[in-house]
Amino acid sequence: LGISLDMYLGADYPLYNTLQPPLPNYIRRRMSREYIVPDAMKGWLLSDYAIDESSAKLVEMMVAQGRIHYALRQLLPEMHDSLLSGYSGAQLAWCRANAQQVWSFFIDKKLLFSSDPNILLKFAGEGPSTGGFPKESPGNIALYTGWRIVESYMAKYPRKDLDSLLGVKDLLRIFQESGYKPRKP
Repeated sequence: LGISLDMYLGADYPLYNTLQPPLPNYIRRRMSREYIVPDAMKGWLLSDYAIDESSAKLVEMMVAQGRIHYALRQLLPEMHDSLLSGYSGAQLAWCRANAQQVWSFFIDKKLLFSSDPNILLKFAGEGPSTGGFPKESPGNIALYTGWRIVESYMAKYPRKDLDSLLGVKDLLRIFQESGYKPRKP
């Protein structure tokens, strides 16, 4: 495992300001030492459990990201979800308060089974916020939704362990069997 420590010198590290093009604030915010362990663990999980994004549907991207986040929660239970997700505390609170509206948006717009790369990038890619949602939303809103889908799935199958979850190849099956439907806060 190699860790590039120069990526964790603190959001206000002076030399980060000299990079051209400048790094966006949403990236610099996560360039501090408390992100080293979650980033390293996420990198390890992604190396073993990544999916082929070139043929993935949005819902598969959601479940794939949610499965990694769920695994991180199991492996690093003492870490706050903002460190594991990369969302700020305010963005995480926004997700919790608006989970039902986000889900309704995906359903109403018939986006779950889209494999359009632009749709995948818009909802499952990094950014300061997610297009189509208020600026308080995090980038990569698919992560939060996928995490909740995986939590619903694991709640339905309490005898499943982390290894069996990570071993599931058919991510659509996880979605279908999850019965995920967010409730009003």
